[in-house]
Amino acid sequence: LVGAAQGLGLGAARLLGGGVVLPPNFLGRPGYSRYTGTLTYSEALINLMLTEQLAQLQKVGAKVVVILTGHYGPLQVECVKRAAACYAQEHPELAVIAQPEYEGVTVDGQTPADHAGKWETSMLAHFCPELCDLSKFGPQPAPMSIYKDPPNDYYKESDRWEWDEDLRKAASPELGAKCARAVAEYLAELVRAALEGAGQAGA
Repeated sequence: LVGAAQGLGLGAARLLGGGVVLPPNFLGRPGYSRYTGTLTYSEALINLMLTEQLAQLQKVGAKVVVILTGHYGPLQVECVKRAAACYAQEHPELAVIAQPEYEGVTVDGQTPADHAGKWETSMLAHFCPELCDLSKFGPQPAPMSIYKDPPNDYYKESDRWEWDEDLRKAASPELGAKCARAVAEYLAELVRAALEGAGQAGA
């Protein structure tokens, strides 16, 4: 199975004519910590992991690294961006692009970002159709199973989940494919610009 973040990376690599797309990392910073099954970790751990990953990629010769987070929320996004900015400041010879998958992209005039809404659902339907059965979308609000006092509980989310749209009508694999193409094209543009900048710096 290829999840959204990895699928987007693979799409960008195809447009670039090559590239290394690492397996996804499933360690995320809080975040939504209350929902049953959620695993979240401290910012210190995520920062250390990203810093060491960047160092290892630079060691093996990477010139441009894209850190694409498919886990949204300002705490996660800011954590990823801070780690990347700190490393890039100390190692300016490595270009580091760090962002959530939706950043810089619009599809049909909208930013393709949500939590289990039409965008994430459409991307899932595109990349993993066997895991997405839109006919099972039910009435809302949906009751959510939550942990009472989890560690790293920053958002203190509700035990009710509500959608703005009926996903049976709003989401589709076709919309997911359109979104995936837009994100991959944008990432490819960023990488090309970074490679061009690295080439000029080394000239």
